[in-house]
Amino acid sequence: MIRRVAIELELPSPRKKISYKTADALARIFELLFRVLPGMPEPPLTRYSVSLLANSTTLDISAARNDLGYKPRIAVEEGFVKFINWWKNTHPIQG
Repeated sequence: MIRRVAIELELPSPRKKISYKTADALARIFELLFRVLPGMPEPPLTRYSVSLLANSTTLDISAARNDLGYKPRIAVEEGFVKFINWWKNTHPIQG
């Protein structure tokens, strides 16, 4: 999904890999710095985001569909397209 987002937004695809341990340590440093420095926004990397990127997660909604009659408002593909369009409209390309 990350590669696809990069392609759609005409950004370079990630090419380098770092270990989970390294990414987690870097995220901890960012979180600490952004906590103690006044006026800083959310860190560019958090332990939560490292975990999301490092661990594949597939959620099965079949029980919600079957037991509760749940029906997603939009499909994954439509959500992806909406996200890409939103990003392009709210983050002008610099360069």
